[in-house]
Amino acid sequence: MGRVAFLANVHSNATALEAVLRHIIREKTAESIFFAGNLIGWGPDTDACLSLLRAAYQRKSIIAGVHEQYALRPPNHETDAHIQSIAQWNKNKLSVDDYFLLEALPKEQHLNVGRWTVHVAYNEWDDYPLGGVNPRDGRIVAATVLHHIPKGEIVVAGCAATPAVYTLETGERMSELKLGEPVKDDGLYKPKVSYPLTSDQSFLIGVGSVGQTRIIGEDRASYVVLDPDKGKVYLHFVDYDHMKTMGRIGQMDIKRETRTWMQTMLTKDKPESLH
Repeated sequence: MGRVAFLANVHSNATALEAVLRHIIREKTAESIFFAGNLIGWGPDTDACLSLLRAAYQRKSIIAGVHEQYALRPPNHETDAHIQSIAQWNKNKLSVDDYFLLEALPKEQHLNVGRWTVHVAYNEWDDYPLGGVNPRDGRIVAATVLHHIPKGEIVVAGCAATPAVYTLETGERMSELKLGEPVKDDGLYKPKVSYPLTSDQSFLIGVGSVGQTRIIGEDRASYVVLDPDKGKVYLHFVDYDHMKTMGRIGQMDIKRETRTWMQTMLTKDKPESLH
């Protein structure tokens, strides 16, 4: 298997997904694509994304995210009202076949990418929770998980909507690099968009978000590529037509407050959120 693009958190945003797929083809960034959860979710294009989900399932190149699970079983009244609203919207889009397909989606996949063993999971890997790999407490969760990943192996966390690479350095000290954030290079601060991987370490990789980035001040789609030949993981940002998606959100038959929240999350001035 050559270079693999890992896409997560598409969130039923077909406009963003189309832009990312065009970027992969045009720039030849990867030979294959793997969807690491939340192909459906906070967006207007659930029907189109369900069609893609069916095709990805046939190729064994997808795992379930939390929103695929929400669509099957919308959360109870004690859960956030926005989550209830979008979960019911997505459930109403399911055919009988879709329902059984979502039930069949695996929660983990294990890939051989060159010399790397890659475990792809959304919010749990080998009974270790990944759901906290986010801007607030990602370091704590990552440090726990990394102690259980064999050296030379990688866990790809679909739930991490902020792209990052975590690894253990000498002893117990953990190294964290949030891909895309400025780092000093030749005296200048530039966005870090690649990270070297070595077989004597283990890695936890957060893949970012195609359809609803959680990076404050950022509004582009993001995805990562694992290049086994170069031994690197690369981050790619892709522009897309936000106004088109926001307009389609405005036409959704859900609570007005939820539509407004979803539209705000597509902008650079989004509030911090863990949904």
